Amino acid sequence: SLILIPGIIIMFIGLYFSMKLNKLISGKFRNSVVWSIILICFFLLAYIVYFISELITSKHIIFGSYIVDLILFFGSIFVVVILIENIAVVKKLNDHSDKLVDYNKELEKKTFELEKTREELDEKNKLLNEKISDFYCLRVGYAEKSNDKKIKAENKKIKKTIDKLK
Repeated sequence: SLILIPGIIIMFIGLYFSMKLNKLISGKFRNSVVWSIILICFFLLAYIVYFISELITSKHIIFGSYIVDLILFFGSIFVVVILIENIAVVKKLNDHSDKLVDYNKELEKKTFELEKTREELDEKNKLLNEKISDFYCLRVGYAEKSNDKKIKAENKKIKKTIDKLK
């Protein structure tokens, strides 16, 4: 019965941590925390009922009583340890979530800049294609006037390159 009192105190600490965890969690996971609070309350109620029944009946079954006391005591320690670990995990997840929001904002900014650069590059490519086409037309005109076979052969290569760029 001496182990029950610290167990009850630890369960109240567990209830405190579960409520603290409840404040950290939002969304669909909040329901599972609420259920854990309800279960902790039932566990705490079992502690108190068992403690009161031991006080009222004054029956001390030496071996059986200590087994129940120990199970309840270590159960309360288990609850508190799990809740402390859960709080640490949720805090880390929240920190990482905040970092992800920052990374996403930076990524959106970079994507916008990249899109702007791509549009500028498309404009420059369009202008370059026009200039190359103009240059090709001048060479074709020159080749017709000069009847130079070497220039005509080069013009065919230039034409193939222009067609690949389009």
